[in-house]
Amino acid sequence: QRAARGGGASVLFTVNPDAPPTSFDGNWVAVHEFVHFIHPVLADDDAWLREGLATYYQEVLRARAGMQSPQEAWTRLARGLHAGMAAPGGRPLGDESARMHDRGSYLRVYWAGAALALMGDVEIRRATHGRSSLDTVLRALYHEGHADPARVWTARDVSALFDRAAGTSVWGELTRRALRSPRFPDVDRTLRELGVRIVQERAALDPRAPLAPLRDAIMARADTVR
Repeated sequence: QRAARGGGASVLFTVNPDAPPTSFDGNWVAVHEFVHFIHPVLADDDAWLREGLATYYQEVLRARAGMQSPQEAWTRLARGLHAGMAAPGGRPLGDESARMHDRGSYLRVYWAGAALALMGDVEIRRATHGRSSLDTVLRALYHEGHADPARVWTARDVSALFDRAAGTSVWGELTRRALRSPRFPDVDRTLRELGVRIVQERAALDPRAPLAPLRDAIMARADTVR
């Protein structure tokens, strides 16, 4: 499966024709690929941004659509983030992202990007008291990207637009630090504040956590999102 844009947006899926319909239940691949069309073309070196957004939203959007429960979405996110933390690293994320195909560092790049998407979403919501979110700034990027579909955006371009759209500097500051650091983003702190922890392979959601209302807002059904 692969998303492509030449001649228009398209997604190619390779499907086993003998697979029973139930084998597709809960599959995230289609949502992941379609998320790539939320944003314009991003520079190849910035794979962490392109794949991080898709990896984050593949769980968020399926929860909002009722395709999985919020608990299932947080379980998948937390387990994936912990797998990303355990992946081999030692190089700055910006460098790892630019050479992802050469080094095969897909797990770390995808999930470090997803960590930044989650952390950025939380910090934008917190800084603006819920008036803006990652959804908000992505809408701005979508509309500006369509104004010049031939433009290739860099992560720096996107950061400037995100901060301008949210009226904060949190996205730019967060991502600049992460791209220079050889360490996986400190997403564990964010998960603790949200009240998300893994207990016996499933996410336990603490209703008394400092950011529990924000956690629930992220996964709110689409018909309740404003």
